[in-house]
Amino acid sequence: MFPDDERFLSADQVWRRRVVIAWSLFAGIAVMWDFSWCFVFNRMQTGGSDGDWRIVWELYGRIDRRFLEGDRYLLVVEIITGLGSLLNFYVVHQLRRGSRVRALIALFSVSIMDVYGTLIYFGSEALNGFQNVDTASFVHTWIVFAGLNSLWLVFPGWCIYEVVTDFAGSRRAQPASPARQRHRAVTV
Repeated sequence: MFPDDERFLSADQVWRRRVVIAWSLFAGIAVMWDFSWCFVFNRMQTGGSDGDWRIVWELYGRIDRRFLEGDRYLLVVEIITGLGSLLNFYVVHQLRRGSRVRALIALFSVSIMDVYGTLIYFGSEALNGFQNVDTASFVHTWIVFAGLNSLWLVFPGWCIYEVVTDFAGSRRAQPASPARQRHRAVTV
């Protein structure tokens, strides 16, 4: 086998490991925060004072009204991605522990979930003609709604590419088994 120091998330690939750890921590915390909305969305429709806890979700609601209305479709997406975001913390744990292969498998899984969830999130709103998004505001539409949520396409997309490339490269790099070498010798 070839040395592990040339493969994705190996100890020699320090900058990649740091990016994955930073992204995994950021994404895990951010998605868990969104997941907390699943426990309070029913209370968003009740009256309350302007200074209570709902102010945080009202800020979200200025950008995407589905958070204020308690959209059930969004609820399902948030539950699935919220539970899946626990894998982000598992990736960091496995990298800190030194288990590169487990980290790669978890990173691949959570990255697929992130891309899928983001496409569902964007796609459902796009098919509704962006009726829940404040399209009158450039900042709300393009920087906050599109820009920040696009991070969950860019970073997981890069992670998927790197993991697939790593596994494909490691499969090509492995020497053939003795039985396979005998088979090649016979057929040549």
